[in-house]
Amino acid sequence: MNVEPWTLLRHLRRRAGLTQEQAAAGLLTPGELSQIENGRVLPGRRTICALCARYGADADEVLSGYVPLRQLDGLRNEMYKAAMRARGSGDLLDPGLARGRLSRFERLVYAALAAALAGRTVAAEHLLTMAWEAGLQGAGLTRRGADRVLAVEARVHFLAALACGRLSAALEWQQEMRARARRLGRPQARNRGSSGCDTIGSTNVEAERKGGARDVDGRRDRLQGRHAAGAEKPGTPSQGNHRGIGGGGRSAAHGTQGAPG
Repeated sequence: MNVEPWTLLRHLRRRAGLTQEQAAAGLLTPGELSQIENGRVLPGRRTICALCARYGADADEVLSGYVPLRQLDGLRNEMYKAAMRARGSGDLLDPGLARGRLSRFERLVYAALAAALAGRTVAAEHLLTMAWEAGLQGAGLTRRGADRVLAVEARVHFLAALACGRLSAALEWQQEMRARARRLGRPQARNRGSSGCDTIGSTNVEAERKGGARDVDGRRDRLQGRHAAGAEKPGTPSQGNHRGIGGGGRSAAHGTQGAPG
């Protein structure tokens, strides 16, 4: 029976009789170790080796278990980069990219991101609707995979809210996007000299976290000017043609939960 590598790490720690605080001492914080053991963060090779040495266990099985997960993370990086390239060209991202390797839900969300970045809000809404029709539950995602694609989905809502002139909704979705991205974390090893632990995380998680802030900087002042002019009262998103995307509350189109607040 195949066991997820993070589950195996937790089993090895418990077999060694260590608490998370004891296992993480000098390497990570207990919270960071908890993220690893729950499958939300991919640990680096040297981090895995350091933990397994502390547990008195061989690291090979754990390392091999993370190989396909790293490959999927790399593929998500490529989809993110493709979405960014599509923004410059104004073209839609082909949701058929990575077929057979990423779930249909993920591929459609990345295509929606490309459309939103290109200012094609209606197309982004349609692609998100298709994604939720395909379903997240049957996508076979790990917790990390689900966290990552939902952070991207929140960014699509954020961009759409900006495009519709809904400043209050955009700021709510920006907070939600950052909250989802924080679950992916990029914890650092505490003692590189002795443990040689790697930085933990994905190369583009930070880009996903900061991308929304860059997008909003150039437009927030203009939208706040609309507030002052009375075009949109604070806390009352203007009513447009995209109520299902970029607004608060639950989307009737695809059943996503809106940003809190």
